[in-house]
Amino acid sequence: MTFAGLLRLFGLSSIIGGLAIALVQVWFYFDQDSFIATYFDQVGYSFIAFGIIGLYLSQYKSFGGFGLFSFIILSLGTSLWLGFKWFQTFVVADILKSAPELMDTGLHTAVFGMNLSLYSLLIGILLFAAISFWKGVLSRWGSAFLIIAVLAELVPYGSLVSQIIAGVAFILLGTSLWRGSNEDVTRTKYNANAGWD
Repeated sequence: MTFAGLLRLFGLSSIIGGLAIALVQVWFYFDQDSFIATYFDQVGYSFIAFGIIGLYLSQYKSFGGFGLFSFIILSLGTSLWLGFKWFQTFVVADILKSAPELMDTGLHTAVFGMNLSLYSLLIGILLFAAISFWKGVLSRWGSAFLIIAVLAELVPYGSLVSQIIAGVAFILLGTSLWRGSNEDVTRTKYNANAGWD
Protein backbone atom coordinates (compact mmCIF):
# COMPACT_ATOMS: atom_id res chain seq x y z
CA MET A 1 0.00 0.00 0.00
CA THR A 2 1.31 3.45 -0.92
CA PHE A 3 1.61 6.32 1.55
CA ALA A 4 -1.23 8.17 -0.20
CA GLY A 5 -3.39 5.03 -0.01
CA LEU A 6 -2.66 4.70 3.71
CA LEU A 7 -3.66 8.33 4.25
CA ARG A 8 -6.95 7.67 2.46
CA LEU A 9 -7.57 4.80 4.90
CA PHE A 10 -6.86 7.12 7.84
CA GLY A 11 -9.19 9.69 6.26
CA LEU A 12 -11.98 7.12 5.95
CA SER A 13 -11.46 6.20 9.60
CA SER A 14 -11.80 9.86 10.59
CA ILE A 15 -15.01 10.19 8.55
CA ILE A 16 -16.57 7.06 10.11
CA GLY A 17 -15.53 8.12 13.62
CA GLY A 18 -16.85 11.65 13.18
CA LEU A 19 -20.15 10.39 11.80
CA ALA A 20 -20.49 7.92 14.68
CA ILE A 21 -19.87 10.40 17.50
CA ALA A 22 -22.11 13.07 15.92
CA LEU A 23 -25.04 10.65 15.45
CA VAL A 24 -24.58 9.08 18.87
CA GLN A 25 -24.99 12.48 20.56
CA VAL A 26 -28.40 12.81 18.91
CA TRP A 27 -29.20 9.29 20.15
CA PHE A 28 -28.11 10.26 23.69
CA TYR A 29 -30.46 13.24 23.56
CA PHE A 30 -33.42 10.85 23.27
CA ASP A 31 -32.06 7.95 25.36
CA GLN A 32 -29.29 8.94 27.75
CA ASP A 33 -28.85 5.44 29.23
CA SER A 34 -28.62 3.45 26.00
CA PHE A 35 -25.87 0.82 26.12
CA ILE A 36 -25.88 0.55 22.31
CA ALA A 37 -25.32 4.30 21.95
CA THR A 38 -22.51 4.17 24.51
CA TYR A 39 -20.94 1.28 22.62
CA PHE A 40 -21.09 3.13 19.29
CA ASP A 41 -19.62 6.20 20.99
CA GLN A 42 -16.65 4.03 22.05
CA VAL A 43 -16.33 2.67 18.50
CA GLY A 44 -16.50 6.19 17.03
CA TYR A 45 -13.69 7.46 19.24
CA SER A 46 -11.63 4.36 18.36
CA PHE A 47 -11.94 5.24 14.66
CA ILE A 48 -10.96 8.84 15.44
CA ALA A 49 -7.90 7.65 17.38
CA PHE A 50 -6.82 5.85 14.21
CA GLY A 51 -7.77 8.80 11.99
CA ILE A 52 -5.70 11.39 13.86
CA ILE A 53 -2.56 9.44 12.96
CA GLY A 54 -3.30 10.16 9.31
CA LEU A 55 -4.21 13.77 10.07
CA TYR A 56 -0.76 14.23 11.53
CA LEU A 57 1.12 12.22 8.88
CA SER A 58 -0.44 14.27 6.10
CA GLN A 59 0.89 17.47 7.69
CA TYR A 60 4.09 16.43 9.44
CA LYS A 61 6.37 18.20 6.94
CA SER A 62 4.62 21.49 7.66
CA PHE A 63 4.03 20.99 11.39
CA GLY A 64 7.54 21.12 12.83
CA GLY A 65 8.49 20.39 16.43
CA PHE A 66 5.56 22.13 18.11
CA GLY A 67 3.18 20.31 15.77
CA LEU A 68 4.71 17.00 16.85
CA PHE A 69 4.27 18.06 20.49
CA SER A 70 0.58 18.86 19.83
CA PHE A 71 0.11 15.46 18.18
CA ILE A 72 1.70 13.68 21.17
CA ILE A 73 -0.62 15.55 23.60
CA LEU A 74 -3.60 14.77 21.34
CA SER A 75 -2.66 11.08 21.14
CA LEU A 76 -2.21 10.87 24.90
CA GLY A 77 -5.53 12.63 25.53
CA THR A 78 -7.33 10.41 23.01
CA SER A 79 -5.88 7.27 24.61
CA LEU A 80 -6.96 8.39 28.09
CA TRP A 81 -10.41 9.35 26.76
CA LEU A 82 -10.78 5.93 25.14
CA GLY A 83 -9.98 4.36 28.52
CA PHE A 84 -12.69 6.46 30.15
CA LYS A 85 -15.14 5.57 27.37
CA TRP A 86 -14.32 1.87 27.90
CA PHE A 87 -15.11 2.31 31.61
CA GLN A 88 -18.39 4.04 30.73
CA THR A 89 -19.34 1.37 28.22
CA PHE A 90 -18.45 -1.83 30.04
CA VAL A 91 -18.28 -1.01 33.78
CA VAL A 92 -20.78 1.74 34.63
CA ALA A 93 -23.80 -0.32 33.51
CA ASP A 94 -22.86 -3.10 35.96
CA ILE A 95 -22.22 -0.62 38.78
CA LEU A 96 -25.65 0.95 38.21
CA LYS A 97 -27.28 -2.50 38.46
CA SER A 98 -25.35 -3.96 41.39
CA ALA A 99 -24.34 -0.91 43.46
CA PRO A 100 -26.14 2.26 42.32
CA GLU A 101 -25.25 4.01 45.57
CA LEU A 102 -21.62 4.12 44.39
CA MET A 103 -22.64 6.37 41.51
CA ASP A 104 -24.61 8.61 43.87
CA THR A 105 -21.87 8.99 46.47
CA GLY A 106 -19.29 9.60 43.79
CA LEU A 107 -16.37 7.60 42.50
CA HIS A 108 -13.71 10.18 43.28
CA THR A 109 -10.85 8.49 41.45
CA ALA A 110 -13.11 7.94 38.42
CA VAL A 111 -14.03 11.64 38.42
CA PHE A 112 -10.34 12.57 38.63
CA GLY A 113 -9.57 10.17 35.76
CA MET A 114 -12.40 11.60 33.67
CA ASN A 115 -11.15 15.17 34.22
CA LEU A 116 -7.56 14.18 33.44
CA SER A 117 -8.57 12.46 30.20
CA LEU A 118 -11.04 15.19 29.17
CA TYR A 119 -8.68 18.13 29.70
CA SER A 120 -5.73 16.29 28.11
CA LEU A 121 -7.95 15.63 25.09
CA LEU A 122 -9.22 19.23 24.93
CA ILE A 123 -5.72 20.72 25.18
CA GLY A 124 -4.44 18.30 22.52
CA ILE A 125 -7.33 19.07 20.17
CA LEU A 126 -6.96 22.82 20.67
CA LEU A 127 -3.21 22.82 19.97
CA PHE A 128 -3.47 20.42 17.03
CA ALA A 129 -6.45 22.23 15.46
CA ALA A 130 -4.84 25.66 15.88
CA ILE A 131 -1.66 24.53 14.12
CA SER A 132 -3.68 22.76 11.42
CA PHE A 133 -5.72 25.90 10.85
CA TRP A 134 -2.59 28.06 10.71
CA LYS A 135 -0.76 25.76 8.26
CA GLY A 136 -3.85 25.19 6.10
CA VAL A 137 -2.69 21.80 4.79
CA LEU A 138 -6.05 20.14 5.47
CA SER A 139 -9.53 21.64 5.58
CA ARG A 140 -9.45 24.92 7.51
CA TRP A 141 -13.18 24.52 8.13
CA GLY A 142 -12.51 21.21 9.87
CA SER A 143 -9.79 22.74 12.03
CA ALA A 144 -12.01 25.72 12.88
CA PHE A 145 -14.86 23.41 13.89
CA LEU A 146 -12.48 21.52 16.19
CA ILE A 147 -11.51 24.77 17.91
CA ILE A 148 -15.20 25.69 18.28
CA ALA A 149 -15.91 22.20 19.69
CA VAL A 150 -13.30 22.72 22.43
CA LEU A 151 -14.75 26.12 23.33
CA ALA A 152 -18.29 24.70 23.36
CA GLU A 153 -17.17 21.96 25.79
CA LEU A 154 -16.19 24.63 28.31
CA VAL A 155 -19.68 26.18 28.27
CA PRO A 156 -22.20 24.73 30.77
CA TYR A 157 -24.30 21.99 29.10
CA GLY A 158 -22.22 22.33 25.96
CA SER A 159 -20.92 18.75 25.92
CA LEU A 160 -23.58 17.34 23.58
CA VAL A 161 -23.25 20.18 21.07
CA SER A 162 -19.47 20.10 21.37
CA GLN A 163 -19.26 16.45 20.37
CA ILE A 164 -21.60 16.97 17.42
CA ILE A 165 -19.38 19.85 16.22
CA ALA A 166 -16.27 17.69 16.76
CA GLY A 167 -17.90 14.91 14.74
CA VAL A 168 -18.54 17.30 11.86
CA ALA A 169 -14.94 18.55 12.14
CA PHE A 170 -13.52 15.03 11.86
CA ILE A 171 -15.77 14.35 8.88
CA LEU A 172 -14.45 17.47 7.11
CA LEU A 173 -10.82 16.70 7.98
CA GLY A 174 -11.22 13.05 6.98
CA THR A 175 -12.83 14.05 3.68
CA SER A 176 -9.92 16.40 2.98
CA LEU A 177 -7.52 13.55 3.75
CA TRP A 178 -9.52 11.06 1.66
CA ARG A 179 -9.43 13.33 -1.38
CA GLY A 180 -5.70 13.86 -0.95
CA SER A 181 -6.16 17.52 -1.77
CA ASN A 182 -3.46 18.92 0.44
CA GLU A 183 0.01 20.18 -0.19
CA ASP A 184 2.00 17.44 1.57
CA VAL A 185 0.05 14.57 -0.02
CA THR A 186 0.25 16.17 -3.46
CA ARG A 187 4.00 16.63 -3.04
CA THR A 188 4.37 12.98 -1.96
CA LYS A 189 2.41 11.76 -5.00
CA TYR A 190 4.44 14.00 -7.33
CA ASN A 191 7.75 12.81 -5.88
CA ALA A 192 6.64 9.17 -6.07
CA ASN A 193 5.66 9.57 -9.75
CA ALA A 194 8.98 11.26 -10.46
CA GLY A 195 10.85 8.46 -8.68
CA TRP A 196 12.19 10.74 -5.93
CA ASP A 197 10.57 8.91 -2.99
